Amino acid sequence: MIWIIGEYADIIENSEHILEQFLDNFKDEPSHVHNQILTAAVKLFLKNPDHGHALVKKVLKMVTEEAENPDLRDRGNI
Repeated sequence: MIWIIGEYADIIENSEHILEQFLDNFKDEPSHVHNQILTAAVKLFLKNPDHGHALVKKVLKMVTEEAENPDLRDRGNI
């Protein structure tokens, strides 16, 4: 579902709000879900910068400062 939201963020009207709901349980999710949330947030930002700016900023902060997975942190920093 996260992939679909990121891939079609320009078509889905409330894609930002849907992705924000996944951030509530971000720490409890496995690493592959973290990667997918990061990817979807960046895709949303690239397709619609006005709506995705706050979300991608929040996700990048979470993955670079709070994530335990070093691969995820590195991907967020890049």
